[in-house]
Amino acid sequence: MSDIIFEERRAKEQTQIRTEIGRRKMKKGTLHAIAHCRDCDWKEEDYETALRKGREHSRKTGHIVDAETGYWYVYGEKQNSGMVKK
Repeated sequence: MSDIIFEERRAKEQTQIRTEIGRRKMKKGTLHAIAHCRDCDWKEEDYETALRKGREHSRKTGHIVDAETGYWYVYGEKQNSGMVKK
């Protein structure tokens, strides 16, 4: 099978998967975000600003900054319901 046909088939399958996921009802949110500098004692734990401030710290100082973000997802839950019905 040629590479072009393989890539076209793969792109079609990926689009199909994204469409199926898009139809499901989903909630998501950020649990945490932490940025920590390897070269000094700087760190940021505010989930709303940690990634941005980590990037800024790295650009200003030239240091290496590790950043971690945790997310949660709920699939199949009704949009206005607090509980999942079985």
